[in-house]
Amino acid sequence: MCIFRCKRHRRCRTIKADSATRTVPYPDLRNVHREHDKSEALEGGAEIYLTEPLEPKELETAVSVLLRLNQMELQREEAFQRERRAA
Repeated sequence: MCIFRCKRHRRCRTIKADSATRTVPYPDLRNVHREHDKSEALEGGAEIYLTEPLEPKELETAVSVLLRLNQMELQREEAFQRERRAA
């Protein structure tokens, strides 16, 4: 099982380490829920943790949250760049 977890975490870290993709929201979707999985996923860089079975409304809400988080991150980055140019 570690093979799948390690690959998932490595993939998430790779996405978050690259400046071109670091703002891409990373959901962690699993078909089995164990207590330590959620904290592992979130500590590994996932913005949200979901388990199957997944209700359509739950998925819709999760995607909406991820899009809002991404928009906020992009706005923060743009403001930082503007401040940097003005200094």
